[in-house]
Amino acid sequence: FLPHAWDLYPTGPDYRKRVEYRMSDWMATHLPDSRTWVAGSVRFWWDAWHDLAQVGGGSDQGLLNPNPLASSWEIHLAPDPQLAILWLASLGADAVIVSDSHSEEIYHDFQVPYKFAGVLPVLFDDHEGNVIYRVPRRYPGLARVVDTAQSKAASPLQPSGTAATLRAYSNMVEQGPDSPTTTRWNGTDSISVYATVQAGQSVLVQVTYDPAWRAYSGGTELPIRRDAMDFMTIDAPPGERDITLVFETPLGNRIGSVVTGLSLLMC
Repeated sequence: FLPHAWDLYPTGPDYRKRVEYRMSDWMATHLPDSRTWVAGSVRFWWDAWHDLAQVGGGSDQGLLNPNPLASSWEIHLAPDPQLAILWLASLGADAVIVSDSHSEEIYHDFQVPYKFAGVLPVLFDDHEGNVIYRVPRRYPGLARVVDTAQSKAASPLQPSGTAATLRAYSNMVEQGPDSPTTTRWNGTDSISVYATVQAGQSVLVQVTYDPAWRAYSGGTELPIRRDAMDFMTIDAPPGERDITLVFETPLGNRIGSVVTGLSLLMC
């Protein structure tokens, strides 16, 4: 920085022509409620212009769920598309954006960018090295009705998961009970889920587990447990269920707010 302290960063002539804008704008127009696997500089700018969901987010420091980070090796670097697709579907991704060496995207995280060609359906191709592929999922949304016994018996994907472990988890999620669900985010701290549950079934919500989440249905609090992917599973009673998940501010955060306020008053 010191030798260039007075240099100016040149302004781009039109950000709308950049790949970072074009990819996010296409998804916002055509699949606004989808979760997408995004890499490189597109990832860092994903929410600069639109409110879009992605797997992992723009920074990996302090991740509560290690699985998105662990899966990036298989998705970005390994040549086998099938295991990468299993990871993508298991993480709730509806699409994956791949940039090759011809793209103006900065980092080129995909070392085998053509492995999905002819394997996944193409949603969008700008013919400038950037392709959006559709990830095959049984139902849209972030909730699945799963077999309770299978869910409890599933082996964790990390730290020593295998390809067989991943396939078993994916089969549980995508080939489980024939029971569609709907999900809707209510801001950032609440999710509404509708599901029809039979005896011996649970509701998987593909959002990272945290002790501060609470689940309610008909005024009754339902138990939430962490599943093999570090997502949330709700053991709801049989029937048609409207479930509301709420992220309640943890006690530690509330204490921190009080201490901060007292500190400011003392200053």
